[in-house]
Amino acid sequence: LPGYRPLFSPVALPGAAIPRTSWNLGHYWQWEDRFTSYFNYTHDVISIVPALIGVPYYYTSSLEVLRQVLGNEAKLRMFKPKEMTLSRLLGDSIASVSGDAWRRHRRIVAPAFNPRTYSNVRHQSSEIYREMVQAEKWEGETSVSLQSVNTLMLKVSLMIVARCGFGLPIRWSNREVEQVMSIADAISIAAESLLLRVMLPSWAFKLPISKLREIDVAWKNTEAYMINSIRACRESALEGQQSSGDLLQRLAASYERDDKLSLNESEVMANMFTIMFAGHETTAGAITATLILLAIHQNEQEEAYREILKFDLSPQSKALEDPADLSYLQACFREALRLYPAAYMLPRQMEEDVVVRVRHPVEKTITLVKGTRIMMDLIAIHRNPHYFERPHDFVPTRWEGVSEPDVSMFGAGPRACVGRRFAHTEAVCFLMSVLRDWKIDIILSEGETRMDYAKRAMGRIDLIGTALSISPAPLKLTKRTLCV
Repeated sequence: LPGYRPLFSPVALPGAAIPRTSWNLGHYWQWEDRFTSYFNYTHDVISIVPALIGVPYYYTSSLEVLRQVLGNEAKLRMFKPKEMTLSRLLGDSIASVSGDAWRRHRRIVAPAFNPRTYSNVRHQSSEIYREMVQAEKWEGETSVSLQSVNTLMLKVSLMIVARCGFGLPIRWSNREVEQVMSIADAISIAAESLLLRVMLPSWAFKLPISKLREIDVAWKNTEAYMINSIRACRESALEGQQSSGDLLQRLAASYERDDKLSLNESEVMANMFTIMFAGHETTAGAITATLILLAIHQNEQEEAYREILKFDLSPQSKALEDPADLSYLQACFREALRLYPAAYMLPRQMEEDVVVRVRHPVEKTITLVKGTRIMMDLIAIHRNPHYFERPHDFVPTRWEGVSEPDVSMFGAGPRACVGRRFAHTEAVCFLMSVLRDWKIDIILSEGETRMDYAKRAMGRIDLIGTALSISPAPLKLTKRTLCV
């Protein structure tokens, strides 16, 4: 297959840490090549074969190939490569294991994502929005300038996951004012330092470098808090207190059981870390992207605002029960996630030869050879002009009538993200609160045009932990005259 032949793999050291050169693709090559990837999207599958360090990979920009692979991975005996997960750092969790082990973890985790949980998400999204407005002193202000909405959204999403997923009473805190590391701060710092924890040896965090020491303290505080929460939960269960059925309760109940619903202490902790980190990083990045894109695209923002007003002023108005009740706002969130997919790479390794059908450059079958790996490239898949007209533009209406299982940014098949409805509910409810009260606009630099801002803001990305996100961009919030 055609493709690239760099010295190093772009998903392993040292290739991932070296900037792009003629002999190294670099970690962000999919983003940098998003306009011309896969030979201008004339090939559904390409190959990357490192000359010195790293294993060969197939890469695909095909939505059909993604569905063929992920829809049948159990039958095809595929698994996630261990080094492409966080298992070395966090231990085995629902996100890192495969086969029977994955089914065991899922039996415990999945039932916690239920209507009662989603109802709590709706309530807490609105409640945390009010806490944010009060704590950040927005009350009574006619306008607010934000240099980095990303930081606020990370805190919002963390609190929603902590409260609704684990029943943890984390409150909004302002570290600059309180001069102390709260548990919310500790979890945020731990999540954002995931890659450093993976790449650096443990002794490095004992060096007299303030940032590394802060990370070490944050990880210790987070681990201690989670251990204490699990123990308190188990003690409550032993005392006969009624279970809330949230994820923390289910994980604590699974500890040391002697049946198929059993996890050991390491696995319980790994699932808490994984879901807490992944659950808030990915959704926070998507909400951030939605806000920035709506600030750039004023017409789409006004359409979402009108939908919110129509919903609130309807004679049959009630509390939002389903994200689809605000279908256009939900479409804005999905479109932002399409352009900036938080989980942008989904790797699998073949345990036997796997045959897939491709359409480009010609319709045929390709054999993915036993022992090799394939990377589902979600950046290229969701900017592929064969599936998305005007693939680099913000077009929310493309998601009209698309059912939740067909939103491919959350993966596909049995292993699609277990929290995708949680994320939809959280995002739509929080965005509803923000847009109902505030008009969002961009803040231009001196001499900058709106087109310049859009090009700058939409062309830059960051990693938050392991999640891809749009880079920080300044926004202005102006209080709307009609608030209901």
